[in-house]
Amino acid sequence: MEIELVHKIDILPFDTSCINKKYLVSYEKRNFEVSESVALFIDILKISNSTVEASLKLSELKNHKYSEDDIIAIYDKCVKPIIEQPGDKKKKGSFIWKTELIPASIVGLFPSFLKILFKKPVMFALILVIMVFEIVFFSGDFRNISLGEVDIYVILGVLALFLFSSLFHELGHATACKHFGCKHQGIGFGLYINFPVFFTDVSDIWKLPRKQRLVVNFAGVYFQLIFLIPLFIIYFSTGNNILKYFILTVNFNFIFTLNPFFKFDGYWIITDLLGVANLRERSNEFFSYIWKRLRRKNIDKDIYFLNIQKKEKISMIIYSLVVNLFFICYFGYILPRFIKGFITYIPGMLAQFVNEIAMGNVPKMNLVISLFSQLLLFIIMVYVIYKMVFPLMRKLLKRQVVNNE
Repeated sequence: MEIELVHKIDILPFDTSCINKKYLVSYEKRNFEVSESVALFIDILKISNSTVEASLKLSELKNHKYSEDDIIAIYDKCVKPIIEQPGDKKKKGSFIWKTELIPASIVGLFPSFLKILFKKPVMFALILVIMVFEIVFFSGDFRNISLGEVDIYVILGVLALFLFSSLFHELGHATACKHFGCKHQGIGFGLYINFPVFFTDVSDIWKLPRKQRLVVNFAGVYFQLIFLIPLFIIYFSTGNNILKYFILTVNFNFIFTLNPFFKFDGYWIITDLLGVANLRERSNEFFSYIWKRLRRKNIDKDIYFLNIQKKEKISMIIYSLVVNLFFICYFGYILPRFIKGFITYIPGMLAQFVNEIAMGNVPKMNLVISLFSQLLLFIIMVYVIYKMVFPLMRKLLKRQVVNNE
């Protein structure tokens, strides 16, 4: 038992929807949700120089006799998992693969003068302008849109524009962190399930109240909407169809980003609205609870689902049902349908591409884009399946070897 390491633990009140008070415990950039009794125990260890002193202080506070062995047992159960995290450096969370693109030191150069965008009068004015632009834009005619002649330079320009808007999105999260006095990490790129995504580590916002966490989580979309303002103005002035497609694509991207199923912005927004950390894991507890009730087994009274406010409890039930139905649909229908379509159409597209090259013709741009985008998605999906299945197979083989021995 290393009491000196306990002194490095920070404890703060944690804003959740739990009936009982919760605390946020932070240790070396890792955050944990703990009960009031665990937080109290850590506080006692922090002001104690030995297990003897800790046992005396806890006994006096609780009016109950605690021995040194009791202190060690509580430490091993509640505190040791916080301090010791084997293999944590290799942990990527929800990502199959990720890497940092822009370090925090460079990202941190921008929020200082962008924080003004989170002043209430500025926010309200910008949101009002954006809403007006969006209403005017979507009241237009979207029938028979023709892009006309699109060459590789236009495509690269649109991709560069989308790249900058995505980076500006992540800068929004970092700026909101800075506005509320939290630390942020750099901007990275990773593979989440079969989606290539940009990300910013803003885990320090767990220290904030729920309302401020909501602002940080919505800040990415807010900044990307601000990015669209000059594009709206140019589009309304010129009627350029390429800009129209780009604005439309970014708006569809908002819907995707704000969906509550994958761990994108929408998921974290729902997490803070419900006041339930680790929402995906907690929502699965609901099904475990129902299963035990049906089998008339003993139910743990400390289960998270049973200890939150009634309104949030009902919302969590709805979320649990909807999100699990979505994933059944996604993995049971959408991905298999994509694989079937890929196997059916990609050979013909590939043959057409090769024939065009063989005849000395430049393949049509829509063929090139469709072919290589589907190939890229298929490669990503195969990589994801490999990353998900291979560790499971290795674990099963290891277990079989142990059983055989």
